[in-house]
Amino acid sequence: MTPLEQLKAASARLSPPDVDGPICQCCGRHNLKLVDERPHPIYGVLGVTCRTFRCDAVDCGALTVD
Repeated sequence: MTPLEQLKAASARLSPPDVDGPICQCCGRHNLKLVDERPHPIYGVLGVTCRTFRCDAVDCGALTVD
């Protein structure tokens, strides 16, 4: 294995997994489900939205506003 291949393999082991979506601020898991989405009260005309997520983890259940 060349040094470049070793670096790529080490980087793949150390990098976080590619998971889309927001992370729960309480438990740090990717178990969030979208509960509500509405236009931002001030910047809504520019296309900005306020989204509310609920963590589906059994031991968490926290709400996150994005």
